[in-house]
Amino acid sequence: MKFCRQILLAIFCLLCSSVALGQSAPFVPDDPYFFSSPSESFNGQWYLDKQLTGAAIDMNVQGAWEQGLTGEGIVVGVLEGAFEYTHPDLAANYESGFSWDFVDNDSDPRDTTSPLTATGLSSHATSVAGILGARGGNGIGVTGVAPRLAMASLRFHEGAGVPNNNTTLVNALSNAIAYRGGEIDVKNLSFAESSGRYAALMYPAVRNMEQSVRSVVSQGTIFVQGAGNARADANKLYIAHLPETIVVAAAGSNGRFSTYSNYGANIFVTAPSAASSVVTPFDVVTTDGTGESGYNISGAGESSYPDSFPDLDYSQYSAARLRPHRWSRARSLSQRRLNHDSTRDLPSTFLLRRVE
Repeated sequence: MKFCRQILLAIFCLLCSSVALGQSAPFVPDDPYFFSSPSESFNGQWYLDKQLTGAAIDMNVQGAWEQGLTGEGIVVGVLEGAFEYTHPDLAANYESGFSWDFVDNDSDPRDTTSPLTATGLSSHATSVAGILGARGGNGIGVTGVAPRLAMASLRFHEGAGVPNNNTTLVNALSNAIAYRGGEIDVKNLSFAESSGRYAALMYPAVRNMEQSVRSVVSQGTIFVQGAGNARADANKLYIAHLPETIVVAAAGSNGRFSTYSNYGANIFVTAPSAASSVVTPFDVVTTDGTGESGYNISGAGESSYPDSFPDLDYSQYSAARLRPHRWSRARSLSQRRLNHDSTRDLPSTFLLRRVE
């Protein structure tokens, strides 16, 4: 899903921090890309404060920030490829003690065995982490919805474009979901399946994955998943159909349901994202791979849709970039794809209704 998940996830972190730790000093962002810059064709972090841009919806987080609710003391696991944990806007909120690589089976989530990029990192995961918990109030870049959040990188797939063995991928994801239940407060999965059914040979692995969700939620961890980008019924997808899963769809800055977002009876909340796959100033400004490693560079990293954002360490993340990110081989009778999820991982206005 796109960035809706992250936004919703951060909302839960804000709420959890108020219960667990009480209030601290009010948070006031001073991060330059939080603000709109029409001359450079981006509307800042409109999903956090619509008054800056005239968007129809936002997350309405200012009231929480004014009460000092920033996610401090909360740990979130980002189930993805590895995000760039040394990024200057992410490093302060990186939680190395909870991070794990379920592909290489080591404590460094970076792909060190067969990296597809020079860094062994995922541009999408880096974008997700920035939306969720970029370090706010440090005078650089952007702020996350929960700017004092602790983020663990939980890598479960090989990387963009690599044909994963689907049973292996599902088993790795199952392990990532179950990992340190009750210790990691929230887990965010920014992936959703493509249409179709798992082959019968994969059912045991899928059932184990579903059990991992039930188990980790029973231990007190909140589990959030994007609805997907296929404009299809998300209630037919594993593991989004489970009652334990909080499923998030996408709405554009105009307040209308995004053209690509999945729908269904299992949608719990709709969050701000891009309205369609057309690039606009209302796309999501977030962290990117630093230097030559991210979405900004044509032909580099994971993107064939580079943007013109002025700072190469950040990006105006567009729905168009979701198209090429297929994380498994083509579907066959015996295989099933997991697609890069599209209900954007933006933390969102907490809308408890369907956005038409």
